[in-house]
Amino acid sequence: MSFDPITRQKLPQRILDATGLACPLPLLKLKQALHGMAADEAVMLIASDANSLTDIKRFCEIAGHHLEIINQENQRLEFLIYKKNS
Repeated sequence: MSFDPITRQKLPQRILDATGLACPLPLLKLKQALHGMAADEAVMLIASDANSLTDIKRFCEIAGHHLEIINQENQRLEFLIYKKNS
């Protein structure tokens, strides 16, 4: 597992760019990515649809994944999602 040397935050194993995609496509891309990942691995999702904020937050709450919102400005949303332990 890799860590950022400055923040000590886990580096994502995958980066998904869903910029320009309307909901629910960013969420569907996230679900597909998480399906193939191991527990505790991280994925970064970049989206531009404002509805993604609500959709991703709710999905992570229900599924038990840990969500960090990294950036939320200039119509760009960046999420870091850690897959829950199975």
